[in-house]
Parts: sequence; structure tokens; C-alpha cells
Amino acid sequence: MRVVSFEGARGHRFWQLAFRNVGATCSLHGFSRVVLLGPKRRPITEGFKRETGFPQDTVILVRGKSAYVAFTYVDDAFCSADGFRAYRVRIFLPGTAGGFLLNPMRRNNRSPIYVCARSERIYPVTSEPGP
Repeated sequence: MRVVSFEGARGHRFWQLAFRNVGATCSLHGFSRVVLLGPKRRPITEGFKRETGFPQDTVILVRGKSAYVAFTYVDDAFCSADGFRAYRVRIFLPGTAGGFLLNPMRRNNRSPIYVCARSERIYPVTSEPGP
């Protein structure tokens, strides 16, 4: 897993991640599951809503190719109320278990991410960067 981009404008934060296939050919379809984790890596109950206005294509991954996952949220500084901090992000690709662990503090000035509750959105898995 690698971070392709992290963007922020007017309080919205957009993460784009690439997952490279290092095994046999596989396929992915639909949405990843994203879980925000608190300071002791305990799941935070707020969940990501699916952005259903985008095509959900089946991504065929041969060895060495990547699939892309994008998610977004509103930064806590722009909340009217109900914000929280997340220290890690666990991403589960569609149909998989175990997940990948992202440390957003490496990219975010060594501080946790601040999230407005109920602003989290996940996009379908794609074969190219972008939602």
C-alpha cells in the first residue's frame, strides 16, 4: 500500500491509496471498508458512507498492477460539533480480511487526523487513480 495523494481544501481531506498485487491474478469489486482507530488502536464507531454516484467496475489485478481506494472526510476544524481524532486507519479491500494499516500521522504533521462525525465517505475501488 502506498499513498498516492493527500489533498485538503476548504476543510475537506481526500486520501488516495494504491494497493499493488504481489500474488496471483485476482479481482476486486465494490467498496473497501475503512475503520478509523483511536489512540490505543481501538475502532471508532463512526462509519464511512458509500459514494454510490460512481461506477462500480470489477478491477482485474494481474501481478504487479494496482487498485486504488479513495476516501474523504471533513476536518474537525470545520465542524459545528461532534468531531473526533483518529490515530490510525485500517483499510480492508473488498472481499478480504486482515486489512492494511495506515499511519496518517506520518503525512499529517505528526498529529492525529481530526474528523467531523458523519462526514466520512468511501469511493468504489478503481483501476486508475481518482474517484
